[in-house]
Amino acid sequence: MQKGWFDRPIPVIVGTVRTVHRVSNAREAAHLLINRWPRQGTAVHVRARTVCLAVLHGEQQPNAAREAFVEAAREAEVLARVTVDISDAMDGGLPFDVPVRIRTGISGASSRLVTSVQGAADILIDWPQSRRGAAYHATRDIVEGAIDGQTTPAEAREAFAALSDDENILLED
Repeated sequence: MQKGWFDRPIPVIVGTVRTVHRVSNAREAAHLLINRWPRQGTAVHVRARTVCLAVLHGEQQPNAAREAFVEAAREAEVLARVTVDISDAMDGGLPFDVPVRIRTGISGASSRLVTSVQGAADILIDWPQSRRGAAYHATRDIVEGAIDGQTTPAEAREAFAALSDDENILLED
């Protein structure tokens, strides 16, 4: 089963706590539409759910699910306005093909979607000094190499995801 990554996350506000969720793929969208949607059963909701599930089964393209999900979010009045991470916005030329989701914060209860080489570089700048071993330095070299054009964004993503996995902060790669 595929995840059906979207080209850009869709911010929505759902659930009893009313927090902003940045939906990045058809799997996340389908989960919200099935389990946590405020207006279930409308024609727009059913269409979005159907298209998301079709993407997961390889029968539709992710952009179709994204469009249907946005339409359902507008109908349900849950589409959020959020600010874009400035580091990712500045780096239009070096996006990751597939974002990397990592745990953030002291307790690891929050998450961040890293969508570009510059976003990964910003995370590495803030990396705890006590955890900067050989893997960290190798990853930093690859990420900085991508910024300088010596490595590719795909290589930077792979190195950043591997470091995040080694540090147990990688979520669903």
